[in-house]
Amino acid sequence: MSRTTSTSRYVSVTNEPVYNHGFKALYDNDIDLSDSHLGDEAIRLLCKQLVGNKFVKTLDLSHNKFGAEGVKRIAELLENNSCIEHVNIQGAWIYDNEASQLRDALEKNNTIKSLVFDRNLAPEDECDDIDRILLRNQSLNKL
Repeated sequence: MSRTTSTSRYVSVTNEPVYNHGFKALYDNDIDLSDSHLGDEAIRLLCKQLVGNKFVKTLDLSHNKFGAEGVKRIAELLENNSCIEHVNIQGAWIYDNEASQLRDALEKNNTIKSLVFDRNLAPEDECDDIDRILLRNQSLNKL
């Protein structure tokens, strides 16, 4: 995590700031990388940067078609980061095995306040399991 000003921060997924690669806004506590054509490697590098991050509250990775490795990295991030509160992985082509990884990670995370997970390819029973887990989360206020 690097500082650009006293109030703005950016995350680098290579050796340069993300915004130099045409990604959407990375301001303050929000990361919006929706519809950025991110693959597994970009997700791996992003999640590596965010694991110990204490600033980012919102992570929008919607409408990216990363694979199983990307979902695994996101699950590891959610399992180990207690700062991220809002996650959008809508339309990310997440399948059943990948959804179960997210489910397992969310069982260990009690800071998520909202999760947008629709328009994925996970079976309904996996989605129902994720719903049940998140509804037990006392901080959740939007699913």
